[in-house]
Amino acid sequence: RTKMKKVLKLLVIILFMINSILLGGIDENKLSLLIEGYGGYIKPAPQNFSQIYGDNNTIGGVGVGIGWGNIYLIAKHKQFEVNGKSLVSGINLDGLAHWKEEFNILALRYYEGRFFTELGYVLNIVEEVISTNQPLYTDLNSDYSTSGNEGISIEFGINIPISKLILSTDINYIYVLSKTEDESNNKTNVGGLMFNVGLGIKL
Repeated sequence: RTKMKKVLKLLVIILFMINSILLGGIDENKLSLLIEGYGGYIKPAPQNFSQIYGDNNTIGGVGVGIGWGNIYLIAKHKQFEVNGKSLVSGINLDGLAHWKEEFNILALRYYEGRFFTELGYVLNIVEEVISTNQPLYTDLNSDYSTSGNEGISIEFGINIPISKLILSTDINYIYVLSKTEDESNNKTNVGGLMFNVGLGIKL
């Protein structure tokens, strides 16, 4: 009977804890859902990127996370597209240059007061098209795409809670390696440095 009482007592405690978690009854450690949208500026890492596409590159994204207390598991998608000069080996091909890149990130975020830090795993997709209408240079046309590139994301930010809304700003660096256009074993960093502002809602 004594063992049975202990088991029943333990079950009651466990059920109470589960009920408190599901109902958000523990204020200092509450299960929360976070939905975010953000946009900002990106300085891509590839060498000579700015010569082809310029320096005014913007990036946008969305994210969703689930958290307990100060720690959140966040899934994010970021993407940017830009058109530029059709430039290969310093030659202006007088044609089209288009770059599209996506970052899919799974990260852990830790809040400390109004500050947060984040470390994440990245899967990346890159597509680039460079073409010309000049017959002399058609051999320099390229249509390159690669997916499944892996890397890491590091982020430092500040958040300003306004009721359930959260304003934020952050610095995010992504390091991700992609095969080069000649499909050799050489790889290049196609990540970059980002400055973002965001708006989220905490449920």
